[in-house]
Amino acid sequence: MKWLSAKYAYPLVVISVLVSIVLQIAWLRQLFTEQRAHVRDQIEQIVNNSAKEVSYESAKYLGLKDTIYRRFLLSPEWIQLRQGFDGLGAPNMYKAFDMSDDSKDTTYIIFKFVFFRPGSESSKRRKSGRYYSSPEIPGLDSMILRMMDSTVRVRLQQIGLNSKFHIILSDLGDKIGVARDPDDPGYISDLYTYNLEYRRRCQIQVESITGYVWYEMRYYVLSSLLMIVLTCAAFYFIIRLMRNQRLYAEARVAFTSNMTHELKTPIATVALALESITRYDLVQQPQKLEEYLSIGRQELQRLNLMIEKVLNLSREQDVDYPLNRVLYDVQTGLQDVVRSMELQLANAGAVCKLELSPEPCFVYGDPVHLTNVCYNLIENAIKYAIAPLLLEISCAVVHDRVVVHFKDNGPGIDKIYHDKIFDRFFRVPVKGDIHDVKGSGLGLNYVRSIVTRLNGTITVKSEPGKGSDFMISLPAAT
Repeated sequence: MKWLSAKYAYPLVVISVLVSIVLQIAWLRQLFTEQRAHVRDQIEQIVNNSAKEVSYESAKYLGLKDTIYRRFLLSPEWIQLRQGFDGLGAPNMYKAFDMSDDSKDTTYIIFKFVFFRPGSESSKRRKSGRYYSSPEIPGLDSMILRMMDSTVRVRLQQIGLNSKFHIILSDLGDKIGVARDPDDPGYISDLYTYNLEYRRRCQIQVESITGYVWYEMRYYVLSSLLMIVLTCAAFYFIIRLMRNQRLYAEARVAFTSNMTHELKTPIATVALALESITRYDLVQQPQKLEEYLSIGRQELQRLNLMIEKVLNLSREQDVDYPLNRVLYDVQTGLQDVVRSMELQLANAGAVCKLELSPEPCFVYGDPVHLTNVCYNLIENAIKYAIAPLLLEISCAVVHDRVVVHFKDNGPGIDKIYHDKIFDRFFRVPVKGDIHDVKGSGLGLNYVRSIVTRLNGTITVKSEPGKGSDFMISLPAAT
């Protein structure tokens, strides 16, 4: 399984994320195409409806004010008829359209198709299409054109489209635009009649609709980005979990190896001390016998402490074990611990200075576990000392907290490991990844666990080569 995760896990994650991104991009691209077509249909409908209404309004300016024309001039059949007429063309043909009232009860709508013989004077006099600027457009047509521009602009703004647009005019098939066309128009509508009298058609040219289309798709874009982010986050946490599991498994292997050595050492020492007592008949040498018995007691105490660490580890994996909280004087506990470790400190050539506060430092805590916390911190200072150890222990009441310092002149700890050293099985890396000092990697984790469960905190101030200062802060008993 290890080779499988190492060889295929990361490439598989990368491929999965890339495929997810590509699929989201393809989906957004297809959605963009559909949304752009929908926007074009909206614009086309707006131009169509605007042309109908403006065309009807132009009839009023021609004197046709009877409402009977409204239904007819706004009907789809009329629009089709007029578009067919405007779009029809042939060589040497001239088209004309006219509306007039010959009497009070009669109105004429006239479509004319005039054909010229090739080379005739009428054909030569035929007016050819040419470009006009706005001032050259006749007055009534110019006014109706502005009405068309205003109507289209209002309706485009109603749907949220504020892009610039231009009106392009067409007369007898020739364009006579009033503005420059953009190089890449967003959309150009069909030709529509906007003035019943004037023989011109117009079309709307929108400069850009891309921004509007993306704005309409904003929720889809955000959902795609959210999906990609969630996918990446899920894979990140899965990989991180896998990596932590792997490191945890490696740490357990190292823990088993180190713990085996740690357990064998005091057992071997006690066995050697007992064998020496028997072999050399130390009963006859009381001073020597007491020395060997002291060594045995010290090693058994050390063995008991390591067994307690392992038991605490097992308990924490199942359920929080209960603490026997009683009124406890931290200073008295520190004195007892230092007194019991005098021989161990002497053998290591260490000097321990205990600075006590003139007032008692009471907390509500478990005496057994708080004593083990002190043993762990002092034992660590002894084990990792690279020169004659100078250990300064102080205790004082600061406001409503009892603060205990364990300050040594050891090798120090790099800042990047200040939080890691309290993790289970973690040991500060050394050059070559070979630890000269054997340990389980459980001591500081156990210390933090006990202090935290007593509503306290533990921090460390340390720099490489400048020693370490472990500070424990516990709520003072009131």
